[in-house]
Amino acid sequence: MKDNVKTDFCISCRRERPYSLKKETIRKTIRGSDYDFSITSAVCVRPVEAR
Repeated sequence: MKDNVKTDFCISCRRERPYSLKKETIRKTIRGSDYDFSITSAVCVRPVEAR
């Protein structure tokens, strides 16, 4: 997982923080039909005490 860690500005923390990329599957209903989407999201890597 260390290979995916990068640094950028976190809009939640309002600081320059490392983040990792996480693949997720989300399900949305659009006009009565269910759709599954595979997305990649950035997750802020913060110390446990800061969460």
